[in-house]
Amino acid sequence: HVPLLLHPGPKRVAMLGVGSGITAGGAMFHPVEEITAIELVPEVVSFAREHFREANAGVLDAPRTTVVAEDARNFLRGSGQVFDVIIGDLVVPW
Repeated sequence: HVPLLLHPGPKRVAMLGVGSGITAGGAMFHPVEEITAIELVPEVVSFAREHFREANAGVLDAPRTTVVAEDARNFLRGSGQVFDVIIGDLVVPW
């Protein structure tokens, strides 16, 4: 929630890494217009949809969410899209 609360008017949000989808689901409680959830491993998205739907507020199937199965870095570099907030989840620092 903190990155979305710090921005004065976030409309387009990118979530790098889906995992369980709980972090992305937090965006559902803010007045954002578009959520782009980017996950490298498609099976992770399937698992989050099946096993964490209640915990992630159904974010992966919400009308304002686009799920992208791709490397987040490559997607951000090549998509030409602009986001108000970019949240990196499950980033391994090493």
